[in-house]
Amino acid sequence: PYWSYLWPTSLEVGQLLLSQTWPAGMRTLEIGSGIGLTGVIALAAGLDVTFSDYDEESLTLAGFNARRNGCSDPKTMVLDWRRLPSGLSYPFILGCEVIYERKNHQPIINLLDQLLAPGGEAWIADPGRHTAHLFVADARAAGYRCEETAVPRIPFPERPEGVTYVWKLSRAQ
Repeated sequence: PYWSYLWPTSLEVGQLLLSQTWPAGMRTLEIGSGIGLTGVIALAAGLDVTFSDYDEESLTLAGFNARRNGCSDPKTMVLDWRRLPSGLSYPFILGCEVIYERKNHQPIINLLDQLLAPGGEAWIADPGRHTAHLFVADARAAGYRCEETAVPRIPFPERPEGVTYVWKLSRAQ
């Protein structure tokens, strides 16, 4: 399954997370968390992370990885992007390598519309697949500002040199 792979952009997003100063305990949602590397790094940076994925097995592993790295009670949530829960809001949302299929773009934008708190920010990372610019165009058309950051790739087996793109999305004022 896709979730069981260590998606390499998690390395660069983790590096960016650790380079920032965050408000202690800032509520954060990681979408498509898979094995949970990005969320574990966000926890280490002092954020209050909820790991979310469509597959419950991935959440079991993400929770295990969080406990293994010092988090005693990780939060997890089974989340289908097409059936969003109501009443939840997060000032920070993270997603690594979740926009590789065009069919996921609108559900992710809908998720941001519903779950991103007013004044909040979402980081969506991709290694530069052909669908990434389409997602950014869709997000802009939906009223989001998209600030692009190119981060040099951290070496990973069988991964070419290059950059990872992290788009910082916020609602246009």
